[in-house]
Amino acid sequence: SEEIVLVSTDARTVSSVIQAPETDGLIGLSGIAYDAGRDQLIIGRFPTSSGGAFPDFTSAGTVQLMNRAGIVSDSFVAGASISSIILR
Repeated sequence: SEEIVLVSTDARTVSSVIQAPETDGLIGLSGIAYDAGRDQLIIGRFPTSSGGAFPDFTSAGTVQLMNRAGIVSDSFVAGASISSIILR
């Protein structure tokens, strides 16, 4: 699934589950970060392979900026197989 599970570490419970939006040409989740100052999720996504509905691990991926409602406010192309996102 392309679900993002938000966990309350204080309560040790799942606080919500967000479904990653369907976006043409993108599939799966390849890296996730959370910017608490902006209350924004930063999601790495794989491009869809030309051979079918599975990830292309060698082509440039996309980073999506998304709110907790699952609405993407911005996106940009990034490196292949985004495995982690570091906020500074």
